[in-house]
Amino acid sequence: MDEHSQSRFGKLGFNAMNVRYPLSLKISVWLGLNLLLIFTVAVAVLFWRGGIKGWLREPVTERLQLISEGMTALLRHGLSVDEVLARYETNYGLAFMVFANEGALQLGGAPLTLPESILPLLADGGGVSRMGPRGQPEGRPPPPRGIPPRGAPLPRDGNRPLGPPPSSPDQGGRPPAGSPREPPPESRFFEYDREEGRWWAGVRIPLALEENRPPVPATLFAISDSTWSFGELLDLRPLVLIVGGVVVVSVIFWLPLVAGITRALRQAVQATGEIARGNFNVRLNPDRHDELGALGDSINRMAARLDALVNGQRKFLADIAHELGSPVGRLQLGSAILEDRVPEDLMPTVRDVQEEVQQMSELLGELLVFTKAGMQAREAAIQPVVLRDAMNEALRREAIDRSIPIDIPPEMIVGGDANLLVKVLSNILRNAVRYAGETAEIRVVARDAPNGKITVEIADDGPGVPEESLARLGEPFYRPDAARSRELGGTGLGLSIVRESIEAMAGRVTFANREPRGFAVTLELNGVAV
Repeated sequence: MDEHSQSRFGKLGFNAMNVRYPLSLKISVWLGLNLLLIFTVAVAVLFWRGGIKGWLREPVTERLQLISEGMTALLRHGLSVDEVLARYETNYGLAFMVFANEGALQLGGAPLTLPESILPLLADGGGVSRMGPRGQPEGRPPPPRGIPPRGAPLPRDGNRPLGPPPSSPDQGGRPPAGSPREPPPESRFFEYDREEGRWWAGVRIPLALEENRPPVPATLFAISDSTWSFGELLDLRPLVLIVGGVVVVSVIFWLPLVAGITRALRQAVQATGEIARGNFNVRLNPDRHDELGALGDSINRMAARLDALVNGQRKFLADIAHELGSPVGRLQLGSAILEDRVPEDLMPTVRDVQEEVQQMSELLGELLVFTKAGMQAREAAIQPVVLRDAMNEALRREAIDRSIPIDIPPEMIVGGDANLLVKVLSNILRNAVRYAGETAEIRVVARDAPNGKITVEIADDGPGVPEESLARLGEPFYRPDAARSRELGGTGLGLSIVRESIEAMAGRVTFANREPRGFAVTLELNGVAV
């Protein structure tokens, strides 16, 4: 293989490893596999026990057996067979009928001709002729002794025998002692008659037609055109377990895909939130080969680009401020010398020049502080700082000539950089004194917050700031209104320094107006246990 072929093969291999599949395609394929799995399992389970017939036979015939026991109890209370069957038809929505096993004589229920496919199941042996409606045999002798014709009254005087005599006088017509109470498995059946299109569920029962006489061997039928009609007879617990199992399997099947998508989206949301707060060092792990992986790559590139732009801007500002420091210093020196040598009528002009130079010097100083606070954000030395001492140092530096209530517990300690924290508090206090007014009340309150945080609120009852300006506070060189100009001072960097310094100490700062009037700056810092 030549060098050109190797290079081409390497490119093809690299492209194959980085093929991105649409998220919609992945979800569609996963859904198709899920449906295929459910269908396969359903078919396997259905045919595992002989299809619908195999699944319904046991629960339907077991329930029918319980109904036959209740039927026997009702008959002992004097109800007729037709009355009992009518009750069950009303309750379950099925056609109930009773046929004698010997001779296939219908003993109860609406008149119905037994189909040829059901006759062999009814008799113990062959040779049973087809029965006509109301249990009248076609071409056969009358029913055996002891079984009255259909429609004949049931004797209750005990003189006419029904079936074979009891084994002993004290048994009262019940089966001999030791006989099984439950019929054997072959005495239950669930069959479909294709000629008439009906389902026949049957169970053999001992039917007591008279008191003090042995029961007649018979079969109780539940008949319907559809398997759905047997729903009232079924125990729904197996169905619930099956449906629950399908749901659990589906959840387990979908969980990896859904968890992967939500995890990737959660990481993207956290990363963009960090970028919005100015932390451009965040990176996502590009381990996906779909739209979410492409989104992660884009977020990483955006963060790297913003990091380079912002840090480059800060470095540029720092370099400008440093380079302008010497000329501004010479201007200050020259204006001081000029003040001693110009005539008296030019002194106002000289003082104007001195004021402009002084403002330039202050601006350069704030620029240096701002750029230093931003460029040291990743290098801030986090150490325990006594919050009350930092506030006292800020008050001393600002030399504020008014009483400010300070509500900070002496033992409250925060994690941060002492110098940065003092600069932050100084800037906030300076702004409060400058913009709230001479008669405004300023107060400082520190409280413990959840998750080991400590909040420091510096509030005043001054005019506040316009609501539309709150979101932009902390941006470099932004001032809420035109009044904050030379008359009041300020370059628009004070709150930017506050935000950069607090974020360098892994904290947060929020700005808000107070009701009915006033302005508040809230610092959220990490507390340190004593």
